Amino acid sequence: MRLYLQLLNIITLKELLSRKTKLVVVHHVSNVLDSVLPVRDIANWAHGVGAKVLLDACQSVPHMPVDVQSLNVDFLVASSHKMCGPIGIGFLYGKIDLLSSMPPFLGGGEMISDVFLDHSTYAEPLSRFEAGTPAIGEAISLGAAIDYLSGIGIQTIHDYEVDLVRYMYEGCFQSQIFASMGRHLQKRSNKLHFVPSMLRIFTLPILRQFLINR
Repeated sequence: MRLYLQLLNIITLKELLSRKTKLVVVHHVSNVLDSVLPVRDIANWAHGVGAKVLLDACQSVPHMPVDVQSLNVDFLVASSHKMCGPIGIGFLYGKIDLLSSMPPFLGGGEMISDVFLDHSTYAEPLSRFEAGTPAIGEAISLGAAIDYLSGIGIQTIHDYEVDLVRYMYEGCFQSQIFASMGRHLQKRSNKLHFVPSMLRIFTLPILRQFLINR
């Protein structure tokens, strides 16, 4: 039995879009297939029918340069713990005109501008969406993690990971010890997922020694 995993059928996605579509949510890099979606094309298709685009960039932001203006997405989310930061926090990017047009979803301190007897006005984004006391310690730690990654350089990290994955392919998969998920994709990330090939046994100590010998 052989395992064949293909890139998500984005042509089908394009065909399913219509004027009824309000929001398109896609990942940037798959955590299973390692595929990198053509986000800019998807955003153009979605905008063509009047829909907004939310991009899950949790798998891409820590490993490759991401330009939100070039991708032209309306919203982008990423998580802290994948960026050497603490768990329980992440961040949201949104186009300012969209954020300004959205009502708050929580009430609390700092999200109110003025309060009257018959109505209230809301603060400008981003305070509008950060009601109450935020996760101060986690936010500071995330900032430090971002500074750490930026100090190394995201492009430097990306180039090193690409080199490491290439080495793994040459050492493991050509020997048919592993079956790789997404190895045949034309455009894949620098992430690596694999399963032991059928009827073969490969222990973690051997894999660990393989990496040490590099």
